[in-house]
Amino acid sequence: MANGSINLVDLDFNSLKSSLKTYLSAQSTFQDYDFDGSNMSVLLDLLSYNTYINSFYLNMVASEMFLDSAQLRDSVISHAKTLNYTPRSFRSATARINIAITPAAGSNTTTVTIPRGTSFTSKVGSNTFTFTLPDNYVITGSTNGVFTAANVEIKEGVLLTDTFIFSNQTEDQRFIISSPTVDTTSLRVYVAENNGSNVLTYTQANSYLNIDSTSQVFFLQSAQNDLYELVFGNGTQGRAPAHGAAVSAVYAIGNGELPNGCALFSSDDSIDDHTNVVVTTVAAAAGGVVHETTQSIRKNAPRYFQTQERAVNAKDYQTLLQLAHPEINAIHVYGGEEEDPPRYGKVVISLDIVDSDGVSENNKAVYTKFLKERCPLTIDPVFVDPEYIDLEVNTIATYNLNTLTISEKDLIAAVKSKLRLFNELNLNDFNTTFRYSKLVENIDSTSTSIISNSTEVTCYKALNPALNISTPFTVKFYNSLKQLNTAYAITSTFFTFRGVLCRLEDDGNGIVKVVSLELQNNQPTVAVNIGTVDYATGTVFIDGLDISSYVGPYIKMRAVTDLLDINASLNNIIRIRDEDINVTASGVRQ
Repeated sequence: MANGSINLVDLDFNSLKSSLKTYLSAQSTFQDYDFDGSNMSVLLDLLSYNTYINSFYLNMVASEMFLDSAQLRDSVISHAKTLNYTPRSFRSATARINIAITPAAGSNTTTVTIPRGTSFTSKVGSNTFTFTLPDNYVITGSTNGVFTAANVEIKEGVLLTDTFIFSNQTEDQRFIISSPTVDTTSLRVYVAENNGSNVLTYTQANSYLNIDSTSQVFFLQSAQNDLYELVFGNGTQGRAPAHGAAVSAVYAIGNGELPNGCALFSSDDSIDDHTNVVVTTVAAAAGGVVHETTQSIRKNAPRYFQTQERAVNAKDYQTLLQLAHPEINAIHVYGGEEEDPPRYGKVVISLDIVDSDGVSENNKAVYTKFLKERCPLTIDPVFVDPEYIDLEVNTIATYNLNTLTISEKDLIAAVKSKLRLFNELNLNDFNTTFRYSKLVENIDSTSTSIISNSTEVTCYKALNPALNISTPFTVKFYNSLKQLNTAYAITSTFFTFRGVLCRLEDDGNGIVKVVSLELQNNQPTVAVNIGTVDYATGTVFIDGLDISSYVGPYIKMRAVTDLLDINASLNNIIRIRDEDINVTASGVRQ
């Protein structure tokens, strides 16, 4: 008999037991029965417990059936596999070095071979890390007896080898890489057949395109417990190794982001029997990361499936680059026709790299090669460095002395921390907008003792002009500026011009001047027209600024925007740096 009193949605233990008691007490057989003080209570507990466990189990099973709701990492990875998505493995930190090898006196050396796996040691703090050469490097000539390998890429991590015996008589044979910290980009697979007399190199394939029965390829897919698995062809789509062949998988295991920053390297041993080895650093180690997080897999797998390894629209470029190169912190892609002047037939890509301003030429070459294989033939990817609109924040936080429970120093530190968090969550990325009201609101929310704050925000661009050379340049703020008569919309920090300490100022009519601090008859000793400013577009053009020095690491060109809110467009990133945060506090009794 159906019972309408049972709640099918509320499935916790107590609710289930209560529903069963209500149902039984409504039956004539159990009228006036004591359900709480009899053996029946034990039976009800057992029924409720069994129902609760089953409902929980079925709910979890249903949850793990879908990518959006799955909680177990293995379940998420399994769903991603159906979308042809392989989660990113550990990535080893990469550095670039120069290696100078001087053979011993009297040596007849004509070439020097640096074998794959040659190791170098470096340290970050108290931690020591090993870097290895990913491929053989041959030096064919010397200069003054010194054999030099320039700009050599080395990767953090030691090399390991897993060996398998291939059998065509085992249907469910699996080739699983044994280490969960493998960097799959370092993977090399060799197949030794006929007792080692025939050694073949297999390369990784990502699709069946141009693969036939003779193609020496393997596929890589994810397996359980954060491991990866090799899959070989079946003789039709990819060559199958011979029965009894020894399969060797050689790969590097890394330490994720820990080796990032390694800058001093030394050779661990002789190279090609030469002991006089000098190593100098071209680029410090960077780009090391741990394996892809579960949440990232859940987010990226559908987008990767959508791109189908093709870069057609802006989202495709972003997805493919960030998946293949985890060192990219932020990316913005737009058509060349949006620039002034327009660049038709180009797709412009601006990248923000973790712990770096700008992108090295080596990385640009790697990214370009990666995209050229995936974008239309008529489109050329062009990489441009991001431009930064920096914000100076000066705030006075007024607080109630009667309700402040920490010291004023701690309150100031808390406000600074709040501003750093605001920058992390709302700025420091492409296509962002600085909202002044939100900044003020965040400062007030730092402590219940803060009554109000008086905050001034000024934007600037950092300039590093060449010294003692008159070079024209353009600075774009991409926001309209205030045209002021009693103050300056454009100012700068100080620099030395014609032997005098000067700065830039606009006159309110579109002319930018170099003006000195020294006065004569209440007039500056230097006042030279040096450029123009377009207040509507926020563009400043400097005809040529010949300076001998400037104060600080760069010149700040400050601008007063028309609105308190500031927009970032094209390749601009708005950010607040720690050194540009100035916080003071003022206490009142209220």
